[in-house]
Amino acid sequence: MYDAIEQTNHTEIIKSIFGEGPNRRKTIDGVAIERYCTSRTLYRYEQKYVDCIMLYVRTEAER
Repeated sequence: MYDAIEQTNHTEIIKSIFGEGPNRRKTIDGVAIERYCTSRTLYRYEQKYVDCIMLYVRTEAER
């Protein structure tokens, strides 16, 4: 939903970092170049994605 509203591409970045397939063997630098962002930005995004995943897991565990 965020991607649609803000016209970003976080869905594809998440797939590149955490998904299976050809990007799985790429370094953070390789993924950053492929997704047109800096390695530092990609690292910051990765930390946010992990925080979101952990929040979701904790929320579901409390149910």
